Amino acid sequence: DFAVADNLMLERFDRPPFSHAGILDRAAIERHARQLVEAFDIRAASIQSPARQLSGGNAQKLVLAGRDDVRLYPGSFSEWCRLENYPIEKGTP
Repeated sequence: DFAVADNLMLERFDRPPFSHAGILDRAAIERHARQLVEAFDIRAASIQSPARQLSGGNAQKLVLAGRDDVRLYPGSFSEWCRLENYPIEKGTP
């Protein structure tokens, strides 16, 4: 079981700033995770919580946020989905 923070860097763990000479930089991973959790409004008890404890909607946001090609936009998750042409359910914040 991976934590929320670890899930958010799975596609990036083997390169800077998350890894240097094969050694993971936990501080960089946690900074990155906090930024994505806030930007995507992922509601988790902490970034160290197991990802399996997330609700379905928050798990979906985790998957999107963890993609290697993700770009951050100011504003809400709904705005990100609109700009990236991702369909979302009505009522999503």
